[in-house]
Amino acid sequence: MSQDYRELAVWQKAVALGKSVRILTEEYRLEMSANVIVRALHEATAELPVCIIVGCTNRDAERLAQAIRIAYDHAHRIEYLLFLSLLWDYLPYGGLRPLMRTTRHIKALLAAHLQELRKGGC
Repeated sequence: MSQDYRELAVWQKAVALGKSVRILTEEYRLEMSANVIVRALHEATAELPVCIIVGCTNRDAERLAQAIRIAYDHAHRIEYLLFLSLLWDYLPYGGLRPLMRTTRHIKALLAAHLQELRKGGC
C-alpha cells in the first residue's frame, strides 16, 4: 500500500462511496444538521479516504498497519450507519444496497492489504 494512493482501488472506491452517500442523502433531502445518522455517515465517508492516504504516506509497516485498521474501522462504522439508515427508514433499501455492497468490498480490500502486511512480518 506504499504506492500512490490515487492508484489504489480501495481509495477510489472510498471516494466514490462518499460521493454516492452525499447524492443519495440529497435526493431524499436529508439535512446533515437535523439528522445525527446522516451527519455521522457524511463524516465517516469523508474520513475513510483520508485514512487510506495517511496509510500510503507511512513507510513504517506498523504505522501502515495501524492506518489500515483505522480505515477498516471507518468502513465498518459506515456499514453500521447505512444499516441504521435502513432500519429507521431514513433511506430506502434500493438506494442503500449498492452502498452496502461497496462498503463490504472496501472492507475486503483493506483486510487483504492488512493480511499482506502480516505475511511480511507486521
